[in-house]
Amino acid sequence: MSSREGYIKKLQSQLDEWNAKIDILKEVAQRDKANTKEDYEQRIGQLRKKCEVAKEKIKQIQESNNIGWEELKEDVEESWNGIKQLLKDTKTEFCKGLEEGKES
Repeated sequence: MSSREGYIKKLQSQLDEWNAKIDILKEVAQRDKANTKEDYEQRIGQLRKKCEVAKEKIKQIQESNNIGWEELKEDVEESWNGIKQLLKDTKTEFCKGLEEGKES
């Protein structure tokens, strides 16, 4: 397996993991209060959009030649870091909201 193929496999695996986490967050949001539910659903929508962009970037790497894909790698890493941070922030907000909901 070439390094490009391994990289694509790693990216796809991470994307699948994130999509599973987003699905869990969506389930939690469905059970939450109406006013916070909208905020959660908006964040989930942002995550889904970022994941779709990442999916397109994976496709670009797959379709690129063996030399050209290296040039796409930096752009992909930037997108990945954005998704990781948004997912982390969203999970933190969800947990914070759940804790506040238990207290009231």
